[in-house]
Amino acid sequence: MEVTHLYMRVLAEAGLPPRLVREPGPDAPGVIAFRPPGDVRTFALFPDESDPRYARVTTGMGFERGEAPDPAALLRLANEANRAFRFVRTVVEGRRGVEFVYEGVLETPGRLAGLLAVAVPALAAAADHLFERLYLDGRAGS
Repeated sequence: MEVTHLYMRVLAEAGLPPRLVREPGPDAPGVIAFRPPGDVRTFALFPDESDPRYARVTTGMGFERGEAPDPAALLRLANEANRAFRFVRTVVEGRRGVEFVYEGVLETPGRLAGLLAVAVPALAAAADHLFERLYLDGRAGS
């Protein structure tokens, strides 16, 4: 868990208190959750012990049962977000929710703070964009 511990330390030093959600295993990366101060969103970092230079950071938007937007409209808006935000991938997870994904390659694992400085605002902007289109613009049904 060398990379996971390093990432936990980098997050803490960056003022992003980490919480280990899942330890890395032979078939799955670990999951570290963190929430930037003043933000209501939780972000997740997936350290990969077998590839310490790879970084995957995500946030998401879930839907309660029966409250998911029209699937075709949601897919259209997700595709719009993918065109608008080149480094964030918006992935529709059926009627459960949407995941926003930022992936990068680090020069060294110690450079994670620099990647987070770019990834977190980019993920937040993409999530805000989709939320506004779904709930504020009234475009979800169009």
